[in-house]
Amino acid sequence: MRLTRREFLVAAPASLGAWAYLGRAGLPATPAAWARVEWLCERFVADRRAPGMSLAVSRNGAPVFTKTWGWSNLEQEEPVSPRTLFRIASVTKTFIGALYLKLARNGTLALDEPASRWLPAFPRAADFTLRMLLNHTSGLGEYTERPFDDLVRDAGRDYSSDELVVYMARVNPLFVHEPGAGWRYSNTGYVLLGVIAERAAGAPLPVLIEQLAALAGLRETAWDADPGRASGRAIGYGFNDSWLRKGRWVRAPAVSASYVGASGAIRSTAEDLCRWYDALFEGAVLASVELREMLEPARLSGGGSTLTRQGSGYGLGVWTGTTAGRRVFWHAGSTAGFAADARHYPDLRASIVMLGNADSSRMGSAPRRIREAVLDVVAAG
Repeated sequence: MRLTRREFLVAAPASLGAWAYLGRAGLPATPAAWARVEWLCERFVADRRAPGMSLAVSRNGAPVFTKTWGWSNLEQEEPVSPRTLFRIASVTKTFIGALYLKLARNGTLALDEPASRWLPAFPRAADFTLRMLLNHTSGLGEYTERPFDDLVRDAGRDYSSDELVVYMARVNPLFVHEPGAGWRYSNTGYVLLGVIAERAAGAPLPVLIEQLAALAGLRETAWDADPGRASGRAIGYGFNDSWLRKGRWVRAPAVSASYVGASGAIRSTAEDLCRWYDALFEGAVLASVELREMLEPARLSGGGSTLTRQGSGYGLGVWTGTTAGRRVFWHAGSTAGFAADARHYPDLRASIVMLGNADSSRMGSAPRRIREAVLDVVAAG
């Protein structure tokens, strides 16, 4: 199989959907109330949009619906369970945004200081700040935009922090606009943020994420540094629809956690990510002033706004916006063989998380229908 570059390694803001354990608290979650959600998810897997998927929904800080469909490992015929671990791709960035706000609170670093303090040898690091890296206004290009064969080769090996800095400095073009002058989603910037966090805190990034997860009461969330040894971890797949193969799932190429870094290397479960979004956006992780800072859409150095015509904006590791008149804080992402979507609706005090073991180019837009069906139930509760 030959995946496209987007299918192979994308930690991008792809809009996916939502996926379900029936009501323990917060909603009258009768089987009838969730029937359409279940039917849509069953069809999604039956139509081979993903080998397996997991949906979790919470309300008022408590899980109300968790269910899974399909297979986490096709070769071993292992079904997805509520504790199946998926790589969450760019949903990792929400953890990084929160981590930086906490490091800033402790005086470990400052969001508006130049990156050159921590990356003295990186080209033009004095021209962009840590905040610009966090909100994608640094102007840095995208390190995944390279010849596919080179990408596969490089993504399979492990890197030290110093090696990553050298690797990112070779991105061509290194800058796509002047720092602060525009907005451009950049995984390069987030990989560098992982290096900076380690240098500033004097601890490995997996340890920093572990501490943050513990603060939020997470049970399954961790750095995906040992995917082959993680009990219950889903296998990522791509779909080969060539006439010769007649449509079949094949394992996606391996991607080193160090290569993806802070742009998307965390693994988790759907329920744990609901727990994370509830804790983060209900004020259990950050102080109220820090949360407001996290949710503030980026502004450009010339004073212009980065808000889209749809009213969405990017803060510090999280999108903010409205959908069907409801406020929503969210992130989504896709990497080789995995896709994730996590959303929190503050006015409903509800979180919806969907995880699947196929990338977003295969899963497509169908999850939006699932998410809308979930919101119909939640809003009626």
